[in-house]
Amino acid sequence: MATKQTRKLQLRKGRKSLVLELGQGHVWEIFDSGSTGYPLYDAKEEVALFEKLLRSWRTQGYAVITDTGLVTKAGPKKPKGMDGRTSIWVKDTDQILQMWRDDDYDNHKDAILDARSMLKGAPKDQSARVSKLEKMLARATKELAELALEDPAIAEYAKGLLPKTPARRAAGKRPKSKA
Repeated sequence: MATKQTRKLQLRKGRKSLVLELGQGHVWEIFDSGSTGYPLYDAKEEVALFEKLLRSWRTQGYAVITDTGLVTKAGPKKPKGMDGRTSIWVKDTDQILQMWRDDDYDNHKDAILDARSMLKGAPKDQSARVSKLEKMLARATKELAELALEDPAIAEYAKGLLPKTPARRAAGKRPKSKA
């Protein structure tokens, strides 16, 4: 969602009331007894659904009590002097590093693949973030290798992600017999 937008409507029909709210990538119908949310994350789709719900409730006899109107605010812009591609890379890298710090990754495989993909297209002027990504990758690889030694199922799952070590090479090869 490039722009942040909000809108809030209060509707009433007799004693019944409800609120339609648009914001944070969702359109909400809030009733006295609960609420229903529709996650969209697309500005045009959010407005279209909001208008559709409003028309639906108005045809059922609800009257608009208050309306804030659609309020839009531009999203964050790239820093001055920074290439657009670099700005996107920085934002994505910061998100990956934050997920790693917050322990939000479901598994080590996703963390390793994300770090590797970001390191492939790393801008040359982002050495500090590259260093953090490399440390994250090394730690995730080390932790996965330790888990793979303990559990054969994890070892199978981790195939192709872990570097071949002398111990792993020896375990995978059979000695040649001299005949």
